[in-house]
Amino acid sequence: MRSLADFEFNKAPLCEGMILACEAIRRDFPSQDVYDELERLVSLAKEEISQLLPLEEQLEKLIALFYGDWGFKASRGVYRLSDALWLDQVLKNRQGSAVSLGAVLLWVANRLDLPLLPVIFPTQLILRIECPDGEIWLINPFNGESLSEHMLDVWLKGNISPSAELFYEDLDEADKH
Repeated sequence: MRSLADFEFNKAPLCEGMILACEAIRRDFPSQDVYDELERLVSLAKEEISQLLPLEEQLEKLIALFYGDWGFKASRGVYRLSDALWLDQVLKNRQGSAVSLGAVLLWVANRLDLPLLPVIFPTQLILRIECPDGEIWLINPFNGESLSEHMLDVWLKGNISPSAELFYEDLDEADKH
């Protein structure tokens, strides 16, 4: 098992850091099973998504697979918070938090060479992709929906303070995915 103290979280995919943290907390955490399921999802996505498609279409297809065909969604109702974070449970139950769902989607997207990036927004993790035409697409990892700057401004005002303002830096990528 790798050491948390020596792991450079800012230089590794979010999933790897989460798996390492899970291993440190849960001795029975099935790391290899998680990696196997992540790679199974990558294989399924590669079967469905042609790299010849424009970037935006590839991402749209991945989002349709992830939230549609594969059934990933936000945890609902009464649940154990840890089940929304343990990646083995998220992959098994297809439910999770913004961070766990985002981490899985980032893993698959990055293995498909889609430049999806994490953004540590003040209210939750969001995902970002910069399209070749310069357009920035912001995605809610709970449901795959696009996020407008207006929506993010409303989130800030509702969760932080009515006087909170959205700054462009709030939408910068985190150190590493």
